[in-house]
Amino acid sequence: MKQRVVFIAMAVLVVALVWSRQTIAPLSYYSSKSYVERTNGLIRRGALHYDCFDRQIKLTGRATPAERKWFSASYLETDVELYNRNRELFGHFFVVSDCKLIQINPFLRTIRLPFATSLEWLGDIDYSGPGADAALVSSNGRTILINHASPFAPLREVRTPVSAIENIAANVVHLDFAGGPRTPAVEVHNVGGATVAEQRIKEGQSGEARILGHSMPEGRIARLETGDWLYLAAQQPVERSETFLFTGERSFEKLSIVRTRNAQQERTYAEEEPLLRWIGGENGDEMLTFGEALARSVSNALGQADKNRRKDLVRQFDVQLSIDRSLQVSLDEGLRETATDLMANSAGGDPFAASMTVMNGKTGEILAAASFPGERDLADVDSLGEGERRSLLVNHNFKRHPIGSAGKPFFYAAIASRHPYLLDMTIAPHGPVRRPDGGEGQREVFQFFLTRDYRLWPHTDRAMDFLSALERSCNKYTVELATLALAAPPERNERRLTEPLDRVFRPQPGVQWPPPGAPGTLWIGSQALTFPPSLGRYMNENWTPVPRGEHTPAVLQPGSLDRIDEAPFIETFGDITGVFTYGGIAPNVTEESSEKLGRAALQSSQYDLRVWRPLIERLGAGEKIDAAWKINAAFQAVSPERVNLALNHVTEFRTEFVSLLLGGSTSLWTNFQLAEALSRLVTKRQVEATLVHDLPAHGGQSEPRPPRDFPELAITNESRDAVLRGMRRTILGAQGTAHIAAGRVTDLQQRYRDYNVAVFAKTGSPTVVRPEAKPLASTLDELVNRGRLFFRAGEICTSPDGRTVVPYGSRGTPQRAAFASALQRAARAVGRPMSPRTSARLLGLTDLFHRRRNQLIFPSPEAVRLTETTALPIYVIAGQLVLNRDHPIFDPALQADSSAAFIFSIVKWRGAGLDNEAIPTPDDLRREDSRVITVVLYFDIGPGSPVAVEAARALIPRLYPLLD
Repeated sequence: MKQRVVFIAMAVLVVALVWSRQTIAPLSYYSSKSYVERTNGLIRRGALHYDCFDRQIKLTGRATPAERKWFSASYLETDVELYNRNRELFGHFFVVSDCKLIQINPFLRTIRLPFATSLEWLGDIDYSGPGADAALVSSNGRTILINHASPFAPLREVRTPVSAIENIAANVVHLDFAGGPRTPAVEVHNVGGATVAEQRIKEGQSGEARILGHSMPEGRIARLETGDWLYLAAQQPVERSETFLFTGERSFEKLSIVRTRNAQQERTYAEEEPLLRWIGGENGDEMLTFGEALARSVSNALGQADKNRRKDLVRQFDVQLSIDRSLQVSLDEGLRETATDLMANSAGGDPFAASMTVMNGKTGEILAAASFPGERDLADVDSLGEGERRSLLVNHNFKRHPIGSAGKPFFYAAIASRHPYLLDMTIAPHGPVRRPDGGEGQREVFQFFLTRDYRLWPHTDRAMDFLSALERSCNKYTVELATLALAAPPERNERRLTEPLDRVFRPQPGVQWPPPGAPGTLWIGSQALTFPPSLGRYMNENWTPVPRGEHTPAVLQPGSLDRIDEAPFIETFGDITGVFTYGGIAPNVTEESSEKLGRAALQSSQYDLRVWRPLIERLGAGEKIDAAWKINAAFQAVSPERVNLALNHVTEFRTEFVSLLLGGSTSLWTNFQLAEALSRLVTKRQVEATLVHDLPAHGGQSEPRPPRDFPELAITNESRDAVLRGMRRTILGAQGTAHIAAGRVTDLQQRYRDYNVAVFAKTGSPTVVRPEAKPLASTLDELVNRGRLFFRAGEICTSPDGRTVVPYGSRGTPQRAAFASALQRAARAVGRPMSPRTSARLLGLTDLFHRRRNQLIFPSPEAVRLTETTALPIYVIAGQLVLNRDHPIFDPALQADSSAAFIFSIVKWRGAGLDNEAIPTPDDLRREDSRVITVVLYFDIGPGSPVAVEAARALIPRLYPLLD
């Protein structure tokens, strides 16, 4: 009794001490609640703010000496440092909206105190997909799923010891006794749809296997039926036994499961290397798997719910993800094969980010989110810092990146819906022309002169219309189409114009353009644009004359843009894509209301919480506004970044508006958002991306939910059809930027002969800043101009000494090593010794030239037909290897290079007869047997979109089961 009293007294003392460390002011940072409140106090006072120019959180001069001391002594200095150093991992630490720091994430630095009862969600997390038709449920609490083998995924065999605790899913499962493979017990696998157990106990070995109490003789193969008990036991070398109940019911593989062990409930995870990669934890030392972060997010959210609901919510439901595990495994492996090859042969062994999102375009469900690299891909890379390594291990589908021309279809659809007569717009043939200042790009948009030009492709063969502009990714057409949309009167929406153009568009007063005698360059229908269209609705009158000495037909330098977010086509663009176009907090939210401010910030800042909508709605049902936004905040760490084009901040015509149209400026997207936008365009429905397939009752069987009936999208049928026809020509058109994938469309049409099948696609080669691009550019320049890299007898050749000719060698051939060595020696000879990365990238360029040489060899300058896809830094004219100075690696202002994006929807439907030119109607796609599979690929490596298109060509066969 005396001992018990002493123990209780000590416990009370410990609790009191811990509590004092939370509540005494100098140490209050040990309490998560007081830490959050004190940090938010600094933010409200302006003592801690976000510097929009440097994109950093900083302590300002408004901080008192005591606050500075607390900043350094508490976790806050570390949290700020982590946020500033690595936004990919720790961006969820703070809420930033419209370049303003709103508050700190309330769930940071949650410390579990001794003797405290922590609230833990007790549901499981399941994958989706075909699941398994057989499972062994162990008396130990674990589950072993037996999956059917798939021709599109590698066979997965797993060994596990009897009496182990881990959950397993595999095609073949080997159960062993304590001696491992030397002491086998049984092998379980599928044969012709049935699950069988094969007795593998060796003669003389200690051990037995029984089914329903009946001993299995050596080598016996038995078919398992639902309700069978499988008992395994051995005395040697260590006593082991385990009993399984077999069930033939459909089961889904677990990402995590809560089970009881030693009278304690614990959550276990089955993945050695997480399929969905890693998340930055709540401090700088931990990395959480996606499943761990999701389970923690649900637990954190539960802690904010009404206390009367928490008890039920803790056990009430599981979460079944929309991720199809078998597809995820297959695409992870396929993406890894492609990216590993690029890493070795084009990146000099340096890792890079690659990602692939697959969406059910009708339901919005994310079926796979494959990402590269994984931990095994970085195992032998010694040159990475820890921060860079962690950044590469996250799931890159959740991160924003530039998209280049991949965004053009959405602008085209929005403009044509609001101004249908612009479907009849055509522009004259055009192409890059070398100017006296050395530039070749476009510097004029109607009467306006651009101080910095934008890239032109050689489209000199014929006039460009709406469809061919999408097929060939025409920059000039895109810029002039959108500029006319800014000049168009909002009230005019007829299909064809019957009035003269100068009565439809208001001419710019006091400006004569084009110059007298200048040829026409743009038509709407049969009418030529012969006057300067005014942008006065959205451009301030602070334009200035063109400086003297500039040889240009333009007359004015553009003024600053104003309120282009109010243009009619911008509203439709937001509806089509689902992206935010307004940067900032809603005007009706006041600074005095921290609850409103916090909730609005979460809705308009950097994380897209819609992917968890069913789960958040379940947890937040009936909650007050303060609790509701904190429940939202709990899911920041596992949500994709939010796309916000912030068009109300776009004021500069060239560097912001034109760049935005061509995929730069604020046009940073996630793969999820691109997949959602394309699915909306194809289905004409307001499809919403989601990671939740179902929220079944805990421990119950999940039944497929009926597909959500999304509202119709506010675009016209004619604009949708026109854009989809142009996107179909991206692959099937003779000059389409993804023409190399045409064979896959033929394969699909042959595979589904009784259906219409189409692929609607768009490529993108976004310009990115990459320091290693400049050594490549200068080396290539010297090699070509000094005759050490040249074209002869139909192939690239090099000469290390100016006399010996060494022809190109393909990968895997004996000539490869000789060519690579000669190229290295040639570079040294011209004073440009190459690093391993530069050497690999140069070899990668010669590989691409070899594969694309039919599209890169021209008999004369007039015959040059470069496109976004075929444009490399080198091509051939009349047998001479020349440099493509318009390629981004030659940009003198930036360490510029290209990355690779490719978006496409594979659509299968029954229409009125089989027609290779047919476009599916929205009603066609509502039929149960129709399919829309949307895919987005992004590779953070150059030289452009061919990288992603070739990856798609290799990976598309793995998607066939989704179309069946």
